[in-house]
Parts: sequence; C-alpha cells; structure tokens
Amino acid sequence: MFDLIASGIQAFNQVGMFAAATICLAIGGLILGDSLYWRLYALRVTGTVIGVVPNGNTYTPVYRYTGPDGRSHEARSNSGSSSVKGKETGRVVHLMVAPHNPGLACESGAYLFYAIGTAFLVPGIWLGYTALTAYPITWMTWLMAAVFIVHAGERVYRIWKSAGAKLSLAQWRQHSAAIDLSTVRPVESLPTTPAPAQMSQGNRKFAIPVLGIFAVILTGAGLYNLSFVYALQKSGTRAQGEIVRFVEKSDSHDSVNYYAVVRFRTADNRMIQFEDQVGSNHPIRRQGDQVPVLYLANSPNRSMIDRGMIINWGIPALLLSAAAGITVLMLKLLRGPTGLRASGGT
Repeated sequence: MFDLIASGIQAFNQVGMFAAATICLAIGGLILGDSLYWRLYALRVTGTVIGVVPNGNTYTPVYRYTGPDGRSHEARSNSGSSSVKGKETGRVVHLMVAPHNPGLACESGAYLFYAIGTAFLVPGIWLGYTALTAYPITWMTWLMAAVFIVHAGERVYRIWKSAGAKLSLAQWRQHSAAIDLSTVRPVESLPTTPAPAQMSQGNRKFAIPVLGIFAVILTGAGLYNLSFVYALQKSGTRAQGEIVRFVEKSDSHDSVNYYAVVRFRTADNRMIQFEDQVGSNHPIRRQGDQVPVLYLANSPNRSMIDRGMIINWGIPALLLSAAAGITVLMLKLLRGPTGLRASGGT
C-alpha cells in the first residue's frame, strides 16, 4: 500500500512539474518567438515621434517615417506605458515596422519583452529538466515530451512561414493609414500630475546598502533552499514518517510558530528524527500523523516533509523573487531620482 501511495505522489509531482513547465515554456516561447519574428523580418527605418494616443494612464507613441515606396507613413507602437519619457514630440527614433502592417511599429532599442520571455523560459526549462531527472521515466514523461516538441516545432514553423509575409512595393503604395490622427496628441499638451516627493540623497545612500544586504541574504537563503530541494527531488529516497511532537519557537513579534519533529526509518533500517524547516502559527497536523518524507540515503539527516511540487519549490521561489524585487528597487535608487527608465516594445 505504501509503495502505491509513494508511486502516486511521484506521478502527481512529475505531472505537476510538466504542467508548470508547459505553461512557462508556452508563455516564454510565445513572447520570444514574437520578438524573434520582429528582429528577423521587420523593416528597419528612422522615424520621429509625432504624438501619443492616451488611454487612461497609458500613452502609446505614434511615429512618422518614410517607407520603401518613398511616401510618409504613420505607425502606432505595439506597446505603451504610463511614463512620458522618450515620447517627446519630434524625437528621432530607430524603428522596426511590422512586415505585414506598415501601421504597426516598435523602437528597435527596447528589450523588455526579451527579459519577460526569458523570465518565463528559464524556470520552464528548469522544471522540465527536474521532472525528467528527479523522477522515473513513464508513459506520461513521453507524452509531455511530445507536447514540448510539438509546441516548439509550431513556433519555429510560424517564424519560418512569416518570411513570406512582407508586403511588396505595390502593396506599400496601396497602403492607406489606418491611424485616426485626430486621437494623436503631443505628449507636452497632456495634463501632468505633480511628481511625488523624491527620496533625499542622504536617505538613498543609507537605503541602498541596507537593501543590498537584504538582497544578498535572501539570495543566499533562496539558493541554499533551492539546492537542498533539488538534491532531495533528484537523489532523495522516500519513506513514511510520523510526527512525534512539535517544537514551539517565538519570533521577534512574540508570535509562536510550531515546527513538526518527524521520525522515520531508512531503507537500511536506521531510525532518523529531524525537525521540519517549515513552521506555522498553529499546527496543521497532529502528533502521530503519518507524513511522506524525502531524505538523502548517504545523509539521512538532510530530510524534509514531502509536501508536493508546488510547496517544495515554492519556498526557494518566494525567497529568490523577494531578492529580485529588492534588487530592482536598489537599482532604481542607484539611478537617482528619475529611477529606471520605463521601456516597452520588442
């Protein structure tokens, strides 16, 4: 019965990892594939900003450029932002014009979508690799691998097929502007709101090293937990454990957290007891409850309660996400009062 339960948990975790990997790879592949399409097939021209189309707090730039037919064309950006920086009327910009639509363009120096696509693609590859290496290969493994191959092939085919989507010179000459210029306004004419008070230079000098220390601590804790979970998921052995008691620990706010002490027997008949790393402000289990355990055979004291893929990987993911957020804030402060310049496009 225990082997059946353990096999079910393994299958559930592997399928969950494959599902998460599929979602991440699909989103990342879609964004990077679209970005690659623009880089390979877009028409590169020099244009000027003639205004923006306001939509609430979002401003989408509109450009004017000369096409291969020798005529002037207007094109709307494929993205907008709440920032007015870089949208000054008359500003000269290097553009990539959509090969299938002369009325759609983006600035060639913007790489935000590459970062977003990579941010989805990297964890997708990591989850897929872990699902393949940390668990036994089953028919579900081959099914999910086939899904990945089909999806990747479909994206490559679309990019290859897009090579023939460029407009001919005759089509350029027949093209009429689809942009309603009556909605385009100079960004300088838009009402502005008072800028929020900026952090003083002295406060920034104090905040930057403090944030840097927190970022380093969170990054170290995240990487340690990531390596710990990865080692257990890849090379760990599963066993059935029992909660023998709870350890109460108080934090700086005098709030009490409860940590389970688990006892289990290894495959070579050794009895091991460990304190779980995850606590809660009230026990979610009871003494005597049976729990699945992951441990390293050559170091059984390195153990944890197996809570499934989402929670096991969630803790290091949260730590590293917090470290990344603090790092971004620190970089904004390093850039001074203006902060990081908002960018969009492909």
